[in-house]
Amino acid sequence: MDAYDQQGTEPLFPDLLWSRPENKYGAGKLLIIGGQAQEFSNVAACYASAEQAGAGTVRVIMPDSTEKVTRMLPNIEYAPSNPSGSFSRAALASFLEASAWADRVLLAGDLGKNSETTTILDGYLLKCPAAVMINQDALQAISLPFRQLLDRPIILTLDFAHLQKLGISLDLEQAITSTMNQGQLAKVLHEITSEKKGSIICMQNNFVWVSSNGRVCVSKTNRTSLNDISATSAVWAMQQPAKLYEALVTSLVS
Repeated sequence: MDAYDQQGTEPLFPDLLWSRPENKYGAGKLLIIGGQAQEFSNVAACYASAEQAGAGTVRVIMPDSTEKVTRMLPNIEYAPSNPSGSFSRAALASFLEASAWADRVLLAGDLGKNSETTTILDGYLLKCPAAVMINQDALQAISLPFRQLLDRPIILTLDFAHLQKLGISLDLEQAITSTMNQGQLAKVLHEITSEKKGSIICMQNNFVWVSSNGRVCVSKTNRTSLNDISATSAVWAMQQPAKLYEALVTSLVS
């Protein structure tokens, strides 16, 4: 098992810093999906972080219930909403069409717990033609079990409490607890992702864990929010798809 400790601002994979796209044309196409009624703070934060991280083009899809309060913002498209202000079933076609354009999709959150929205998001994740990053706030609107999500090339960004829930749902031999040392947690993360297509990013106090294809790294990072981590790592992942683990690790100190 590979397990590394990335300290301070020194990246484990410095070559990735020099191999990034030199202009926006080649810097990737990111699709951000999220929002409901007048709630879109996670979407806005993810958009700002993606732009800061150097995404080539960012498109945002929000329900048309938000149009009155968001139409002044850039690069927003609207999909049909239901009476509660969340995405309706008719939004699925917009999701899939935009996803065919995108290099990566970020489900930012602010989606609520509307059953209709959950139905289309579950269907979308099973059909989406692009790789998907799921910010923790979006999980409450998804009913697919963690095991099924990790069977797909999906990246989950979680806090430690949600990582514990993931561990319980997977029925791991060793429970994930706050008293674990780093070696024990690294072993569990290796176990979770070594046989899965999905990857995990987990924030634990001042540290962020990355686990992908059985490889594990822990970093002390100055990124303080899951929104920032999700968006920045999504940009790095879409720009270095052949080196996913290395890209996710490097994004934390970029």
